[in-house]
Amino acid sequence: MNFTGTILLVDDEPHIRKYVSLILRQLGAPRILEASNGQEGLAVFTAEQPDLVLLDVNMPVMDGIETLKKLKEADPDCVVIMLT
Repeated sequence: MNFTGTILLVDDEPHIRKYVSLILRQLGAPRILEASNGQEGLAVFTAEQPDLVLLDVNMPVMDGIETLKKLKEADPDCVVIMLT
């Protein structure tokens, strides 16, 4: 993988974040940020402006659909891949 940007992984399951992060690191992702719910993910996105967001659908506090709407309001061009 020749991805040189930052990835934000938003998932409420710690073991899923760990597993996906491990795979991304093995593929050569240089910087992976993590958040445990949509609200936290939105804050990290705003502060860090990652190049890609991997976003779980089912989460407490703020689910993935609501988070996606708010991410697109903040940056209509953000790249998001939904996970479930």
